[in-house]
Amino acid sequence: MRAITFGLILCVTPVQAARAQTQSPASATLASPTETERLIVNDTLWRCAGTTCTGPGGGGRVGDHQACRDLARKAGAVAAYTSVRGTLSADDLTRCNGRAKRSDRR
Repeated sequence: MRAITFGLILCVTPVQAARAQTQSPASATLASPTETERLIVNDTLWRCAGTTCTGPGGGGRVGDHQACRDLARKAGAVAAYTSVRGTLSADDLTRCNGRAKRSDRR
């Protein structure tokens, strides 16, 4: 049983390490403040205070778009999104917020 558990740990750890390397820090400004301090978005932790959220972002430019959309679904409309790759444009943010959580759906 110990060998199986140890084997599973060895299998999961490289996957998690690869995911961490492909994701870079990102910051999002929400259109409205959130009361939630921690959000789990696609198995990753985002920390929020008022209208500012920080998290792992996505891997590459396409990953940033996906991370923005996923955050918007959980936290509400995103007014700005920045990562090491740059800031999303107004058009990108419009697409990001296409399925944003609405405050009236609580």
